[in-house]
Amino acid sequence: IKLNKAENTMKDTYKKAMCIAACVLGVSLVSWTTWRLLPSSADEMRRCAVVVSATSWYEVTVDGKPLLYFAESDADSAVYNVTTDRKKALHRSFSTGVWTNDWLLLPSCKGRLVSISHAPSDVLRGSADSTIIRLCREAVTARLRDINKQKSELNYYMRVHNVQDYGYQEVAALDTRVNRAYAEAERVLQLIDSITDGNHGVFVKTHHEYTAIYRSAEGKLVRTPLRLVGSVDGMALLQTADGKTPEGAAAVSLLPWNMDDNCEARAVGFPTIGEEGMECDTVSAQILPTQVEQGRKHRLPRMLGSDGTPVFSTKGRFIGMVCGDTIATRRAIRRILNFEW
Repeated sequence: IKLNKAENTMKDTYKKAMCIAACVLGVSLVSWTTWRLLPSSADEMRRCAVVVSATSWYEVTVDGKPLLYFAESDADSAVYNVTTDRKKALHRSFSTGVWTNDWLLLPSCKGRLVSISHAPSDVLRGSADSTIIRLCREAVTARLRDINKQKSELNYYMRVHNVQDYGYQEVAALDTRVNRAYAEAERVLQLIDSITDGNHGVFVKTHHEYTAIYRSAEGKLVRTPLRLVGSVDGMALLQTADGKTPEGAAAVSLLPWNMDDNCEARAVGFPTIGEEGMECDTVSAQILPTQVEQGRKHRLPRMLGSDGTPVFSTKGRFIGMVCGDTIATRRAIRRILNFEW
């Protein structure tokens, strides 16, 4: 009888311990879930946004050796800024990105962010040798014509004015730069003409480099290299080179449903970074009022919020990100995170 009582006492103690452990675990899970689902604070909203610098250029290789570079192309009909100096062919643009968790209830960013893709086209990759050479020659010839017009105007000024005239030194310096540019364009054209003298393997390769620009907890500007994981539906998934989320970054979690239209919202933008000629990657994130209208339209001026700008509800719930004149929803962002690369 005593043995049975001892066994029952042990069983009761075990059951109580299990009940207490289950209650503690349940409370912990509820507390964790509640904490993870709390709306973002104003500070967290700012820290989820990041400036993405995208640098691209086209490289023309002849017989496997890089020979020419250019900054932009208009599909397969024109190329621009053909040069032998890669640094002069760089095309740089800025947009906003959002540090994003993969899982809803767990910190799972791993240095990944979502932005809007503005990668240049690879349409010239499969073009014939003659097409690539023709486009490069046309671009350089057009540049020579433009520079020659400047030379004619400057030559006239230099003939009728002298060093005593106001502004003469500035015009003389411009004349020197224009003459150098003309001589360089002539050298590039001669190089292009030499390629046609024989059979050569001519190929075009597009290069991309991405950098995340953000402020540390101490307020210092930090630049971190990114790699392109992939792009789909006009969005790009990028990740830090070491696969780690920067200290101080606040990644957003994506609720499985979309928010309703026609509501007030708050955007976290970097003013002017998306405006050509006004780009500045040292600005700080600003919380800006906006309105989400029917069809996911927004009223945020591009000068205040570039593509990729995160948008939150007035209570701090992440809604989506700016994509043109609409807002890409959480489900759309989820698709790129779940895409099989």
